[in-house]
Amino acid sequence: MLLFPKKPENRKVQRYKELREIGREFMSEIIKVIPKKVIDHAASEMNLLFKGILVLDSEEEMSYLFDRIVFDITWDGKNTIEHFEAESKYEPSEDEKKLLIAMKEAHFSLFEIIGRNPGISVYLSDLLSGILINNQIELTDLSMSETFSNGLLFATRIVKIEDMCMTTGASYPFLPIHKDVLISGIRKLQTIQQGKGKDSVKSKEFDVSRNYSLYFYKQHRKLGLDVEISDE
Repeated sequence: MLLFPKKPENRKVQRYKELREIGREFMSEIIKVIPKKVIDHAASEMNLLFKGILVLDSEEEMSYLFDRIVFDITWDGKNTIEHFEAESKYEPSEDEKKLLIAMKEAHFSLFEIIGRNPGISVYLSDLLSGILINNQIELTDLSMSETFSNGLLFATRIVKIEDMCMTTGASYPFLPIHKDVLISGIRKLQTIQQGKGKDSVKSKEFDVSRNYSLYFYKQHRKLGLDVEISDE
């Protein structure tokens, strides 16, 4: 029987898989600085805490919880990444330093898939922000590129490292018919929170985007698709 060599992977795919693995290990170091009270607070907001016990239905919920804690929750005036930099004795590698910089600039939004490059990436339209060039982005994600179709919506947090944009691992998929209600809900949230923060608009306490993850988590519980997205 003839054996044919496996086709070499695209360089971008190889690097993507490498960064994914590095990111998983690095995140395990970052979350060590999070106090239990902060985890309990975030879990309570997400209705994952029952009588003081963290109750999760799936590994995805753990991903949702820690994505919110790492990027959105502050305590003692700093977020998780800032606490890690100030308190951890862990010395990041060069790639981990790149990831750390990318994490500081992470962007959470609601996206619509407008094209696919199967096996590598999906092309997105950012429905909530105009900060991206032409309001579009190429997201490297092997799983989404094979399983998600054009028109599908999903809320996620994106980081850019080297020549790639990637999710932080937690994504909330929705059907196209939910676009209007999701965007309407975000606009209402913005109006309410901007009113609360009118006297200190630039304060982290009134950064509306810090509550996007909680909003979309709750909407996903009500409206979202039951789709398992692997971290690839």
